[in-house]
Amino acid sequence: MLTPQQLAHFATFGFLLLPQLFEREEIAAIQHESALLWQAERQRRGLDEQAYLSVAPFIERSPTLMRLPIDDRIYGAIEAILGQGFLWSGSEGNTGAAMQNQFHAWHSDRCGEAEPDYRRAKVMIYLTPVTKDTGCLRVIPGSHKLPMYRELDGLNQQKEDTSRQVFGMAGQDLPGFPLETTPGDVIIFDHYI
Repeated sequence: MLTPQQLAHFATFGFLLLPQLFEREEIAAIQHESALLWQAERQRRGLDEQAYLSVAPFIERSPTLMRLPIDDRIYGAIEAILGQGFLWSGSEGNTGAAMQNQFHAWHSDRCGEAEPDYRRAKVMIYLTPVTKDTGCLRVIPGSHKLPMYRELDGLNQQKEDTSRQVFGMAGQDLPGFPLETTPGDVIIFDHYI
């Protein structure tokens, strides 16, 4: 279960890092199952091993991975954040060159007008270590709330020069918080951040 402090952190800043929520053996099983899914999808699409690949739905394709959303560590955290009766909307699995090029334009994960009465959360599990120098997720704390959410809407174009056009600086120079992770860590963030 999440502590009152963790819930306050999520509500205020829009994200929560849960270090080492999964043990090494559990992550190894998740990595193995994910690799099988990506390999099958690469073959189906005729992609080489280095090409960027996004698969959605992802965990729904594997009985092993479908245990993740009902695992008490995930389910309990999401229920504490969203409340009872939340809805599961699906998953995605991303791998390949775009994940390793150390650049991914900042964007709200759910662009468009914020719907403050309809809360959304996303759970991320990185299967390889990521740091601020190797392309970890960077968040702008508090950007899930109005009016800041609306003020950052211009960045949602997700082009390499968008941040320079909007704010006069490169994306990596925008103020943000790097969520560096190692396998086993879990990130939960507000879908509007």
